Amino acid sequence: MRVPKGSFYYFFESKEALALAVVDEHWEGNLALELSNHAEPVRGRLQEIFDAQVDMVEAVVAEARDRGDVTVSDPREAARAVVAQLEGQVMFAKLYNSPQRLSPLWDNCRALLGVVGS
Repeated sequence: MRVPKGSFYYFFESKEALALAVVDEHWEGNLALELSNHAEPVRGRLQEIFDAQVDMVEAVVAEARDRGDVTVSDPREAARAVVAQLEGQVMFAKLYNSPQRLSPLWDNCRALLGVVGS
């Protein structure tokens, strides 16, 4: 959909003002998830992306469990927790424009997995 420039600036003084309005509108939830509720193709694609991430992590977690390196009982659920931890930490790092927010990621994932030994 094309919006004439004049119409856009009638409602918003800048593109940043539009972005802020979108953030304000969706402050109660994750913007990607909010969008996915309104557009089936978006939701489907987000599911594919997250499922692929979980699949990769699950394979590694299952191998680690088989070796006795981690104590999780359900590698799939553990993989979901790791992906959620990763996505959350990345979100905070971007939100605060601070890569240092990623520092606790490895320790948090080790704790989620019940890593045995050091």
